Amino acid sequence: MPTTVLALLERTTAPGPLRVAFVATVGALAVWIALSSLWSVSSSGSVREVERILAYVAVALALAFVARRGDEPAVLSGALAGIALVTGYGLATRLFPDRFDTFADPDLPYRLAEPIGYWNALGLLATMGPSLHLVSPRTRDGW
Repeated sequence: MPTTVLALLERTTAPGPLRVAFVATVGALAVWIALSSLWSVSSSGSVREVERILAYVAVALALAFVARRGDEPAVLSGALAGIALVTGYGLATRLFPDRFDTFADPDLPYRLAEPIGYWNALGLLATMGPSLHLVSPRTRDGW
């Protein structure tokens, strides 16, 4: 939907060869994951993975058509805000379990339930947030 609005506002541009290669690579990965359902033990799990990768293909297409030079600070700020919201909610489930959903397994009482149920994945996401500052164009320019 946002890409359509930007196309109507004539903000989209024709993607260059590097962007086309990026979209093609993500699309090829999606095809490979879809084909893996043929030999997978759990075809329903493979279908869920296909649904997940299609979201990545949509993001790659949107970036290829909409992103312009100079949009890096806005994209990085949005990613940092999203990471802060997700990790903050995960922290809130630990600090305020009576107000937020928690994992109700007696064998694993402190397991994260939402938004990411795997501790290492949440830790990886949390470390990606501050490292976005390192790749920010403002940081590279000495700001």
